[in-house]
Amino acid sequence: MMKRVYFLILFFIVTLEVNAGFDPTAKGGRSASMAYNSVTSNDFWSVFNNQAGMAWDAKLAVGAFFENRYFVKEMSTRGLGITIPVAKNDVFGLSFSQYGYSAYNETKVGISYAKVFANRVAAGLQMDYLRVASTTENGTKGIFTFEAGLQSKVSKKMTIGVFAFNPIHTILSDYNGYNEYVPVVLKFGLSYKFSEKFTLLSEAEKDLHFDPILRVGGDFKLNDHFFIRGGMSTGVVQYSIGVGTVWNGFTFDIASSFHQVLGVTPTVSLNYNFKMTKKSTSSL
Repeated sequence: MMKRVYFLILFFIVTLEVNAGFDPTAKGGRSASMAYNSVTSNDFWSVFNNQAGMAWDAKLAVGAFFENRYFVKEMSTRGLGITIPVAKNDVFGLSFSQYGYSAYNETKVGISYAKVFANRVAAGLQMDYLRVASTTENGTKGIFTFEAGLQSKVSKKMTIGVFAFNPIHTILSDYNGYNEYVPVVLKFGLSYKFSEKFTLLSEAEKDLHFDPILRVGGDFKLNDHFFIRGGMSTGVVQYSIGVGTVWNGFTFDIASSFHQVLGVTPTVSLNYNFKMTKKSTSSL
């Protein structure tokens, strides 16, 4: 009984924190380890986070992640993604993620495309199908929306990125005259590569209904195979830390973020590149 009460209270707090449904927080262990910085990254997880990033080094790749928010299994998120190149800087992506448990869950399916223009700017677009399933009288609902992003390599060291999720302000449901909207989220970020070993990332996120969130994170490359990362964000302050390894096409990342009120959220992710470059390097 107490566990159920605790879960309901926690679910209510988190719902207020992330708006009603479909939290657009970045996916994958690498982003989670840097306070969910993602808008300038061009790793595999761009297929979830900013599709423009897929295009810089398009590879046939597949990956999966799992996040257990605050160690409450009913609030876990899991997902699968794949990137399919059609040219050196043209790539399609498919992504699937699901949050929740049997009595309530949110499913997101995305089909994306990204391309580089003039060797300086990459653009990505994803069409989303969002589905909510509940055992309550609200039942099951499904809607369509989209997300889009841009990245520009200002120099060899600096990258800027912008991203918009659901800019059309889609209505999730209309219940007794009350409209429940999918969040409208805008992100702007900048990353700077100080050296071959260290990259600093920063990001601002604005949900239409909430105050902006600022994030900063760092990626330190120990060698060609091992990475250490950390970050923090504003709002209700969160800290994060994580490690990653790259080996024979596999990339494995594990991270923990620390919410000052709700506790710890562990994240793990694994992806595999079917076509490797000659030398493994850290993404931006």
